[in-house]
Amino acid sequence: MGKAIDMLKVLLASGALIGASFAAAAPPDEPKTDPEEVICKTTTVVDSKIPQRVCLTRFEWEDRRRAQMEAKRSSKNRNSVCGGSRC
Repeated sequence: MGKAIDMLKVLLASGALIGASFAAAAPPDEPKTDPEEVICKTTTVVDSKIPQRVCLTRFEWEDRRRAQMEAKRSSKNRNSVCGGSRC
């Protein structure tokens, strides 16, 4: 259970970084770029002071972003269920 929570923390932390970088991406007017282009980003890891360099294809970055959004959505749904006498 603790490992799953740590993994979720890393996903959410990196999601904030990835989300910020996608927000600063090229305007939608520009033509689409190659999904196989390798993009390297420096990210901070939860509970570490050493930044980590991660290189993935544009497609993999987008896939990660989608997975993080789904995890966030799933977490919100799980926490919104009423339990016991409180609602």
